[in-house]
Amino acid sequence: MLLKANYKEHKGAMFNLTKEMVAYVSQDGDYHNVYLDGRPFSISFHGSSSVVMERFPNLLRAHRGYYINPEKIFSLEHKPDNTVTIVFTDGKTLSFSKSKQLHESFLKEVEKNGQE
Repeated sequence: MLLKANYKEHKGAMFNLTKEMVAYVSQDGDYHNVYLDGRPFSISFHGSSSVVMERFPNLLRAHRGYYINPEKIFSLEHKPDNTVTIVFTDGKTLSFSKSKQLHESFLKEVEKNGQE
């Protein structure tokens, strides 16, 4: 799928991204930021979570505005302070509160995939 970048150095450039290339997508207001192997792209598409899931059906909703490709997770660690830290295959990390903000369905799906 071709997506249009919104960064100054790439403004208007089109990038051919496959869903498998995407590590995660974060939502920032009406814009969605797509991260590929440690390299962020600001994508100029608007919409809700359903738009993200439509464009990237392989992603799991992990936290409010975060959608993660489980294939790009290197490790997932439950910390004593009630947080979960996700380390991606490229070394990038994300930490989330394990409380109500982290989707339990995400944890179940990731843990289920890890047992296969």
